[in-house]
Amino acid sequence: MNNSKRITCIDQFFHSGKNQNTNNLEENNKIWYCITCIILAALSMNSFIHDCVLMMANGDVSSYFVPKSILWGIGFAGLIVYYSKNLMSFFKSRRKQYAVIVSCVFSFFMITANCFAESDGLGILLEQKFTYFLRYIGYVVFFMILVFLIMRYLEGSCCIREHEINENTFFRKHIFALTFVFLLICWCPYIVIAYPGNLPYDPSGQLAGYLGYCELTNQHPPFSTWIIGILYKIGSSIRDDNFGVFFITAAQAFHLILAISYMIAYMCKYLRIKNVFLGITWLFFGIYYFWPSMSVYVVKDMFSLPFFIYFVISFVDVIYIKGFKKEEFRWIQMLFAGLGYSFVRHNGIYIVLICELCAFFITRKHKRSAVNFVCLMLASVFLYGAFERYVANGIMPEHFKKNDQLFKVAFSMPLQQTANYIVHYKDEVTPEEREAISKIMNYDCVHELYNRELSDPIWTSLEAEKEDLKDYLKVWLRQFFKHPGCYIEAAVGLNYRYFYFDMVFSGQFEIVYGILQGYLSENHVLDIYFPDSLSKAREGLGAYNTWQRLNPFLYLLSVCGTYTWGLIILITILIKNKLFQYIAGMMPLIGITGICAISPLNGNMIYLLPVVVMFPFAIAFLLYALQNRQVHDIEGTRRS
Repeated sequence: MNNSKRITCIDQFFHSGKNQNTNNLEENNKIWYCITCIILAALSMNSFIHDCVLMMANGDVSSYFVPKSILWGIGFAGLIVYYSKNLMSFFKSRRKQYAVIVSCVFSFFMITANCFAESDGLGILLEQKFTYFLRYIGYVVFFMILVFLIMRYLEGSCCIREHEINENTFFRKHIFALTFVFLLICWCPYIVIAYPGNLPYDPSGQLAGYLGYCELTNQHPPFSTWIIGILYKIGSSIRDDNFGVFFITAAQAFHLILAISYMIAYMCKYLRIKNVFLGITWLFFGIYYFWPSMSVYVVKDMFSLPFFIYFVISFVDVIYIKGFKKEEFRWIQMLFAGLGYSFVRHNGIYIVLICELCAFFITRKHKRSAVNFVCLMLASVFLYGAFERYVANGIMPEHFKKNDQLFKVAFSMPLQQTANYIVHYKDEVTPEEREAISKIMNYDCVHELYNRELSDPIWTSLEAEKEDLKDYLKVWLRQFFKHPGCYIEAAVGLNYRYFYFDMVFSGQFEIVYGILQGYLSENHVLDIYFPDSLSKAREGLGAYNTWQRLNPFLYLLSVCGTYTWGLIILITILIKNKLFQYIAGMMPLIGITGICAISPLNGNMIYLLPVVVMFPFAIAFLLYALQNRQVHDIEGTRRS
């Protein structure tokens, strides 16, 4: 009896000791966890406080609302909470390596972008290694958790809950008409207040050239020039020159509203997106200032968007959804939508052919679909070539002529790299190399012409022959092996804004409406003006848009990096879930992003508009793919 009592007491003693040690261990772990969160918050805040993402350093955006010192404190406290709530769940997750890889690459672009924002190139990265290393760590830990949370949220949003979606509701049954009316109501104030519309540099020259007031070439696609000219003539014949410009603006806005309504209706009916996501999409296109403002910005890129929307929807439907009863309609739609996009954009035909070739490899096991894609590619090439060869000249005025220097646009990146090489290593250029380079660009003026973010001054500096490209490319390759870092610096300098969150070139339109640029602003051959009676309304609308644009959160919807990295995250989720076959559905957006990365102007949001307008559709398509995987998994479980 005494022995049993003694054993019980001993057990209690040891157990109490263990409990006490366990409690102490847990308390120590909590302390170290808190210290870790504080250190990570300090590192991340150090990265962002000197970054153009929030523009705290020069007070362009954030200080508009809150002083920098207060903002630093708020941001630091918020980051502590951010890490304390999410760091543990991140480490417990099984497949966090995808978020780590994306964040490491993402952070690299952030660091290189900071170098260009603070200096003339990447040289400062070597001079301040430790400073930028700390910034890099701060970026990595912040973005790996953020990417992890985004992935987890999107993967969780695809859970099958059939009872949540009632297709018989009035909203979903009449989604196309309701969307069209909603967007029309939201955009009308912009269309009226911005009367007759914003006519920037390029379309101003297109219109003036079509009317015979200046030189007209195919530097801009003849089909877009013809559309602008015809619409202007119709409008001006009805009333006056101002109404002619307004007729272009109204037609452009109406067609874009029609295409967006069609896209949202397709997302609702065939991708079965929930009402909440549809509501957010409505707000994105209707209430957020970007799209109503862009609707009155007359430019060929805006004319191309509806055709791109039709092409992507038909492309995805033919390969994956097969929602339309008459499949032939989708093939015809894809053909003419692709041609329409190609006629309005010089690089459109390459996007179309790349997508169709990719679709061919995806469907090669299904002979009928594979043959159809081959026929589609042949028809696209034939009809596009016939249009460029025979029709383009026919719809243009007599003084129209072709620009034989456009081939150099495709070599914007190599030419920019060579220019950077000459700027830094001119003494190492041999006489033979100089001779080959001088046939492609104005060698003697490279120092004055070189702009790290715009290659137009270089490729337009001299008229060249295609035959001279062969010798130049040999020199280009040879110089690359001499100084590869110089080439990397030039490449990053020409595209980093597409992977960054700076707005220097992200909104080519001014917030305060007042754009009548180019030839027609300098030569008053047409009576185009903004009515004085709407001046106060324009200023008020400009102030409202400026408020949205300067908001630290809404601001991110107006920059290129949000959509580029958003697309990368969507593709990473497909790879993570082994849905490789669905990556082809993202190919049109991947192609646009790739072309932007080698385009002549760094960070031009106009070039990236096809990706921006289709981004809600891309998210909906991802959720559709994830949900399909769940359906197959459930069916496989039932069979087993």
